[in-house]
Amino acid sequence: MRELIKKGLLFCSLYLFAAGCAQIGNRFGTIGLTCGANQVRAHCVMRYFNDSGSFYLTEQTHRFCPDSLSLEIISNEPQGTLVCKMNGQNFQWSGAKPSDKTSQITLCRADILAAVFYSFTAGGGLLKTADHNAEPVKFEGRWVIPMPLKNTGSVLKITAMRNLDSGIVDTVKIENVSTRIALLARSSQPWFVERLNKSLPKKIDIFDISGGVASKTLLLQVGYIDFE
Repeated sequence: MRELIKKGLLFCSLYLFAAGCAQIGNRFGTIGLTCGANQVRAHCVMRYFNDSGSFYLTEQTHRFCPDSLSLEIISNEPQGTLVCKMNGQNFQWSGAKPSDKTSQITLCRADILAAVFYSFTAGGGLLKTADHNAEPVKFEGRWVIPMPLKNTGSVLKITAMRNLDSGIVDTVKIENVSTRIALLARSSQPWFVERLNKSLPKKIDIFDISGGVASKTLLLQVGYIDFE
């Protein structure tokens, strides 16, 4: 199935634009990943949207290490292999430098890496979250329990939201206190993985909500094909 998808994809070239030093990781970093038994390797198709509404496709491999708050993303682009890494508060990239300037989204942005990581791990029950007796609030017409996540550094403010109806963390908000850019990640389509005895999200939508939730703009979509 993956080979069929590969043949039909137009691979997206990611444009690395500078949105502040805290926004994009350093090139040729040496971040190491320490993974426990909870690690998940997932294959996915990514859609990157631009202002015109058109999108680009690329196939990637994501390796999640919830115990160490780490994520590695490997993307095979026309210029070569691009690797993005997140380890706690550190974000780095290495490999082929994307050259296509038509896309305004870059996977190696710290906030986008965090959006993918926390949406997947919190949404799949791989990451411990505590509501500390927080009061429910209404968010986009649904009642949720907001849960600020610790150990995420001083630049990114991350809040997980547990849906009161389903009991699942299906929404994560990421705010960059330096650039004032805000993202909203929504996970859906839970898929049961027997090895972990957990249901992991097969889809993640990430929106730009810097202008407010009411004017949110879809930035990218993650569609997971399989989990290892």
